[in-house]
Amino acid sequence: MKQRRALYVARGMGKLEEAGFSADEISHIYELPFKLTLDVRMSVFQFKINHNILYTKSRLFKDEITENDRCYLRSGSQILTYLVECDFSKVFWIDFTSWWNGKYNMQVKLKLRDILFAFHPGKQPFLGINYCLLVARNYIYISAKNEDPFCFTSYLKLKKNKLRTDRKKIRGLVTL
Repeated sequence: MKQRRALYVARGMGKLEEAGFSADEISHIYELPFKLTLDVRMSVFQFKINHNILYTKSRLFKDEITENDRCYLRSGSQILTYLVECDFSKVFWIDFTSWWNGKYNMQVKLKLRDILFAFHPGKQPFLGINYCLLVARNYIYISAKNEDPFCFTSYLKLKKNKLRTDRKKIRGLVTL
């Protein structure tokens, strides 16, 4: 069991190191979801992204669980495609950035690593945006899994509902 766990940690750390995170930032990335939310499913979701063990259509097809590996959006079936490269995802992240920059008067430009893992992990002023990014990643994944179209206004509704649960944890870093 320890060898398997070590493999997951090594796989995750390698991916995070490739993304350009320092050892200290990687440590914060592993802790971040548990600091941000009381929803264990959301924390586990991010853990699976960090360790590249999140099930996608391509992985289910490879394991002979689904008939094909095509995404319903016809743009790929890897987690990177779902969350970042898909045309729908690109529009979503443009809307997210515009919304964040307008609402919180903080100019951010999200990179691939920010979208997948965390924006300035370990820095207290960025906990709010990291919470919103975590909810956004989860929203896109669930929408793709359910073959639902995703749009930014639906994400905002989900975020509002999640904040009701996590209000004490976030302590005013994100508003409804």
